[in-house]
Amino acid sequence: MLPEKAEFIAQHIIVCSLGNQVRQLINMCMSAKEMWDKLHSKYEQRTEQRQDRLFNEFFSIREKNLRDSMAKHIAKLEKLWVEPQDET
Repeated sequence: MLPEKAEFIAQHIIVCSLGNQVRQLINMCMSAKEMWDKLHSKYEQRTEQRQDRLFNEFFSIREKNLRDSMAKHIAKLEKLWVEPQDET
């Protein structure tokens, strides 16, 4: 496959996979690599940031959602407790 064709296909895949608002982020990019780098830098979540977010979610739970069963509530709490543990 020619490099130009591969570049076109890569750009096409990226553009077609995005919504209109996200597409605006990569509007000025000239290559698939530029597009990918721009999207990666925008949406990458560093481990420390992810840990902070997960701990905040866990400690911000005040009470059970009335629509959830107790088992579902406990499962949510367990998930919020295990995910930060996995990050460390």
